Amino acid sequence: DRIAVQMPNLLQYPIAVFGAMRAGLIVVNTNPLYTAREMRHQFKDSGAKALVYLNMFGKLVQEVLPDTAIEHLIEVKMGDMQSAAKGWLVNIIV
Repeated sequence: DRIAVQMPNLLQYPIAVFGAMRAGLIVVNTNPLYTAREMRHQFKDSGAKALVYLNMFGKLVQEVLPDTAIEHLIEVKMGDMQSAAKGWLVNIIV
């Protein structure tokens, strides 16, 4: 199976990629700045069944999702890998 990872350079990125590789999945890297058309094409062409994405791009992901084979979504936030107080603050600001 394939999993798409759509994140900028965050600490969550290598965690998601290494976790997927450890689980025996094929990782499909996608650019978080893709347009809806580009994203739809890559998801359909790759056959990804899951997506790990940054919550800031959630609107676009929801727009594209019905046209793809993606069944599972994993949403990450900018402050997920911070301490509780700092993570909360980062997630509120961003």
